[in-house]
Amino acid sequence: MTGEKRTIFALALVAAVLAAMNGAAFLAQDREGPQIFFPENEPVYTASTAESRLLEQVTAEDQRDGTVTDSLRIEEILPAEDGRRVAVIYAAMDDSGNVTKAVRTLEVERE
Repeated sequence: MTGEKRTIFALALVAAVLAAMNGAAFLAQDREGPQIFFPENEPVYTASTAESRLLEQVTAEDQRDGTVTDSLRIEEILPAEDGRRVAVIYAAMDDSGNVTKAVRTLEVERE
């Protein structure tokens, strides 16, 4: 093997090793968001219901990061056209920045 062929072989080998390492790093990345869990007992929603009440007993768990409940936020509260229900949109984020959203529908009680 000539010197030029050895150099080309060595460069090809280095490129293959770097590609394999890059592929392994890509596959190891966390691209899955946490799961959001709601309690069985649903609160009744009124116009004065505090967000803290809507967050009670709601949890978020991530496969890699474990409990990420502290990241839970209420993104939006959307009333239904009939005015008898609201859709509460929750969001949770894991340590890798993956965000999951979940919708919880609650009955509205008139005050």
